[in-house]
Amino acid sequence: EVLEPLVLVLRGWVPQAWKDEPERFEYFRGGPDQVVQVQGLVKPSDNPGYFAPANLPEIGQWFFYDVPAMARACGVGATG
Repeated sequence: EVLEPLVLVLRGWVPQAWKDEPERFEYFRGGPDQVVQVQGLVKPSDNPGYFAPANLPEIGQWFFYDVPAMARACGVGATG
């Protein structure tokens, strides 16, 4: 089995009001129906700042980049 490379993409912030309205996300389910070009930069994991709270992957709140934990939370396993 050949695995395709995986890229996690930060699509921006979600308004707090949407957290109880998952139907708002139906537009994004199933993937795009055409080719999508993503342009950006690679961001590795980093260390939290002094005042940063702990990440809360169980509820999808991230305050600093922890790529292996984010991959696990997305169900794709740990990455390097």
